[in-house]
Amino acid sequence: MKNITTKMAQVIFDAILDTPYDGLNNKIRNRVLMLFRQMLTHFIDPLVIYTLDGSRIMLPLSHDLPFIRKKFPYYSSNVARIAKHIARKYNALSFVDIGANVGDTVAILRNLAHFPILCVEGNAYFSDILQKNLAHFTDVFLETSFVSDQENTIRGEFDSQGGTAHFIENCSTNKKIFVKTLSSILEKHSTFKNFKMIKIDTDGYDCRILSSELTLISRLRPVIFFEYDPYYFEALWYFVWSPPHI
Repeated sequence: MKNITTKMAQVIFDAILDTPYDGLNNKIRNRVLMLFRQMLTHFIDPLVIYTLDGSRIMLPLSHDLPFIRKKFPYYSSNVARIAKHIARKYNALSFVDIGANVGDTVAILRNLAHFPILCVEGNAYFSDILQKNLAHFTDVFLETSFVSDQENTIRGEFDSQGGTAHFIENCSTNKKIFVKTLSSILEKHSTFKNFKMIKIDTDGYDCRILSSELTLISRLRPVIFFEYDPYYFEALWYFVWSPPHI
């Protein structure tokens, strides 16, 4: 039954990506296929194979990246173009990817340049898929950890949708996760202690992580590529985080 569901998911997934947006028939076909996808992911979220910038990776059928890429072909490719130029300047470039998800950034980066990459992903579900995807790459390392501004145990739960998971801190729940600082993670991965580029995509924790590592950033002066999400950032700022004096 599982194999049948996986094959069905792959057929639906490929059909959506192969169907153009123009024309009434294609629009109807796209809508029907997306409805099938929604129904399937409501009960089970099978993995599908997706070719991203020349690399085949696995991701959940619910992951929105392939469909965003279908509409906007250059989505997220800017990180690779930037890294390509940085690699020309620094022969010993090493790259840290915080919030690596299923390894999509690795695939995008490898399309234009080759350098060591440290993938940091705390979500167990995504980390498991990421580990499988990294088997196809060399000089890529995995750290299964959550990153924040201090080493601590925090209460909360995940809100997962569309291939991403946002952690909601909530003191009233019994669910807990242990978070680490970037500096403590780098102590374990010495290859990346002098990284020259870092990508952070943590749904609101980005500025929190960066502001806690000002000494490290001042010393290494890396190129910083991060997501700024005003909604999540403001929620953390007002209800969780007391910003440091800079």
